[in-house]
Amino acid sequence: FALLEAQKDSIQEKIDLPLYWHKTDAQSCKVFVRRDGDFTDGAKWTELFEWLLKYLEQFNEVFRPIIQRI
Repeated sequence: FALLEAQKDSIQEKIDLPLYWHKTDAQSCKVFVRRDGDFTDGAKWTELFEWLLKYLEQFNEVFRPIIQRI
């Protein structure tokens, strides 16, 4: 996590939403984006899943090469 966090600024430049870096302890570290949404409303599912897919793809494109180098 520290190796990723050291590249925080360059990673943030590639993701178009604010990244949240959360570390509670050595076993629980997260980097994530967030959006409010109501998954109980089926009418919103397409919109929410498109958003999720977009950021999963961005995370894959940005983090995969970095993690492979680490």
